[in-house]
Amino acid sequence: QGVWDPDALKELQAKLGAAAQQLTMFLPERVRIYFESDSLFPVRILYLKRTSPEKKTYKAVLSLEFHDVEFDSMLPPDTFTYRVPAGVQ
Repeated sequence: QGVWDPDALKELQAKLGAAAQQLTMFLPERVRIYFESDSLFPVRILYLKRTSPEKKTYKAVLSLEFHDVEFDSMLPPDTFTYRVPAGVQ
């Protein structure tokens, strides 16, 4: 589980200026990562926000879960081919 480094958060807020207040309401206050025991692959990532300023309880605002992950699988060569959209240089 991790939390924002206070200095990094202040630096981000300074860079964002007036938009920082709006963005802060969407930023998670904690991130909790669950790893698969054998491969140490992150199978679940929870972004948590405090339920209220007075309480020390958190709720998940986003949960990412990975299932049926395969390692070292052969993929067709064109799986990740980038195609430039029409009209874009």
